[in-house]
Amino acid sequence: IGLSVISLLIGGGFIYINQDLRVKFFETIFSNSEFNVRRAPVVSSNDYIKFDKTKNRQWILIKRPQGEVTRDCFQVKVVDRPSISKGQVLLQNTHFSFDPTQKGWMSHDTYKKATPLGSPVEAGTVATVIESQHPILRVGDTVFGISTWEDFTVYGPSEENQLMPPMVIPKGVSPYIAMTLLTDLTAIGGILRVGKVQTGDKVLVSGAAGATGSIAGQAAKLLGASLVVGIAGGQQKKDILTSQFGFDIGIDYKTEDVKSRVNQIFGKTGIDVYFDNVGGDILNIALGNISHGARVVLCGAISQYNNLESMKTDLSNYFNLILKEAKMEGFLVFEYFYDPVVLLRWLYWQVTGQLVHSLHVHSNFNNIPDTFISLFHGSNVGKLILENDIF
Repeated sequence: IGLSVISLLIGGGFIYINQDLRVKFFETIFSNSEFNVRRAPVVSSNDYIKFDKTKNRQWILIKRPQGEVTRDCFQVKVVDRPSISKGQVLLQNTHFSFDPTQKGWMSHDTYKKATPLGSPVEAGTVATVIESQHPILRVGDTVFGISTWEDFTVYGPSEENQLMPPMVIPKGVSPYIAMTLLTDLTAIGGILRVGKVQTGDKVLVSGAAGATGSIAGQAAKLLGASLVVGIAGGQQKKDILTSQFGFDIGIDYKTEDVKSRVNQIFGKTGIDVYFDNVGGDILNIALGNISHGARVVLCGAISQYNNLESMKTDLSNYFNLILKEAKMEGFLVFEYFYDPVVLLRWLYWQVTGQLVHSLHVHSNFNNIPDTFISLFHGSNVGKLILENDIF
């Protein structure tokens, strides 16, 4: 129902309106969307493979990550551009999203089967339909969904049950809005449905300068939280939390004693909602400071992703969940992707310009593995994406 409502608002209800008017409409309603774009320096190398419209460059998973993701997990491959048959479309991938969950997809079975070795790596993408024998998708459509690290991807009947089929992005809507959609819905769904943030709540967010954490903090403020505190790494990120994203206080885990700072800030009242993106010691510190009836939202654990096989995390404060009659709950975005309340909150905040996004944009297909690896070294603020060099 929720997706149908959004689909109506974003296109279906305007199908008979002149195309130019439709484009102008969507350009206008999303004109208040704020994106702070930081572009990474263009890096070239001697082994760069230039785009060829008759070929298909792919980054193949050849080894499952053990601990940290390294470049030797991937291999570039060039094959012929694929052809399509009845019911299929050919997508040209223009933008790639980089998210911590991809490491899980590469490593082992999770909520989906692991990426097969010898196959292109899966990722969120924005793409253009360049050939179509599909009953709905048309040439020229721009779509967003889960695709792969390659120039061209075939989508059709055999892929109908994949994790997230392509959704049409209305003309006039920036691809940046599509690129941030999943992390926006993750943050808003977690804060609204799991965290159940109420007016006056005091909220702590870890990984607060990332794509999800930065929106989680903003959503908490928009829902009436009286205090929103974010934890991030480095003075620059700490400053951005308050100057761009509207957090009340920032904590730099690299230079500050997080335990002391959290005790100082929340000591008298406790944390009503903790939105966790990192796991590990910071999760334990938060558990030691929760209020009565607190909600702990488990969204991610990026501090642990490189040592899942040998993870030894101190959660000695977990007993506080019993003493404080609190709740700790994990979730996946797909649970809220069709939630009308979450979707309409997102849409309203987006079109009214109340959500601020930071984008860290890389370029060139050759740089895909290094861009992904940088995600685990904290070099990005906000959403990390790469624009394919096909233009």
